[in-house]
Amino acid sequence: MNKNFKQIVRCLVNAQVASDGGKGIYDIAVSPFEKDIARGGYIYKDDFISRAISLINSTRNCGIYYYVAPCPELSDWNDCFIVYFNIRVNGKRYQCSFHSFNSRLENLVGGPTTTRWSRKDSSRNVLKELRDLIEM
Repeated sequence: MNKNFKQIVRCLVNAQVASDGGKGIYDIAVSPFEKDIARGGYIYKDDFISRAISLINSTRNCGIYYYVAPCPELSDWNDCFIVYFNIRVNGKRYQCSFHSFNSRLENLVGGPTTTRWSRKDSSRNVLKELRDLIEM
């Protein structure tokens, strides 16, 4: 795992911490920095998603790919998207996803590959496992 891979995973973990914090869930926030993110809640979520996307775009073959789709279940919201992150590490595939209300994502809808939710595990469980993996 290279440095950028770890940074991207940290951004995704922080997006999950912010999302959980917005729902009043604080159990995966372990570091003081994560606890601050959790207290801020949703205000930080889209920023960490955007940081992850920027890092992915600037890192060739990092093993992490994203796909942005319009949010079908919230069609009343014009600026609602689902961002899927597909992660490959040590021969294993992981997936996490986030709802985002960042209007700048509209330019990223679609793309050269498509993806769909794998339904294997929750994003928070995936990200807890990946956090443990990068901190080893």
